[in-house]
Amino acid sequence: MVDRPAAAGFVVHEVAGLRLRAPDVELGRPSVFAHLWPAGVVLAEYVAGALATTLAGRRVLELGCGLGAAGLAAARHGADVVLSDAADAALALAESNAHANRLTVEVVRLRWGRLPAALAGRFDVVLGADVTYDARERRRLLATIEAALAPGGTAWLADPGRTSRRELEHHTALAVEPWARFPPRAGLVTGEGNEDRNVVLYRLTSATGSSSVTAPEAASAGARAARRGSAR
Repeated sequence: MVDRPAAAGFVVHEVAGLRLRAPDVELGRPSVFAHLWPAGVVLAEYVAGALATTLAGRRVLELGCGLGAAGLAAARHGADVVLSDAADAALALAESNAHANRLTVEVVRLRWGRLPAALAGRFDVVLGADVTYDARERRRLLATIEAALAPGGTAWLADPGRTSRRELEHHTALAVEPWARFPPRAGLVTGEGNEDRNVVLYRLTSATGSSSVTAPEAASAGARAARRGSAR
């Protein structure tokens, strides 16, 4: 991952084969969507790596997309992608990044717990990076994932230690598995002060069926080894 200066007032993040333009604004709650977060880098790189060969023609939803890193990485590998966020400014930014990377995606304003009927049961893959930071929203987040997934679908959540397997399981009927653990990414303003906080990648699937979208066996073997050290 590389950050490069852009036009005045902007910065460009290079991650997972994408160039993501973001406003150069002070870090804070009102601008949370305008920054690249360590979990976003991890998920985008995982999508562009281990999941890349599984995505062509798949329907993918990114929740809380912000700059759109993970969803755009999926689109770059042939997925039919919907980027969603509750903030209109985030959707405008994600759509701009899609155009800049010559990718076609759909953008939808979405509040968790209020999934439109047209999106219900539609997605083979749901992605979320650092979307569990508000404990009050976790139940609605997981209900949205359950409602959005097609039968046999898989959700991937990249989380920098804000939640746990036990808490996720408390809020969902999906099977929750800590899939892999990744070291924090250096050089991000959003990671300052959290250099010792690993990002855990959780895989969520129907508790009664196997997923139709999995990582290649070679990647899965490495992930299984990493899972043995993952948080419970």
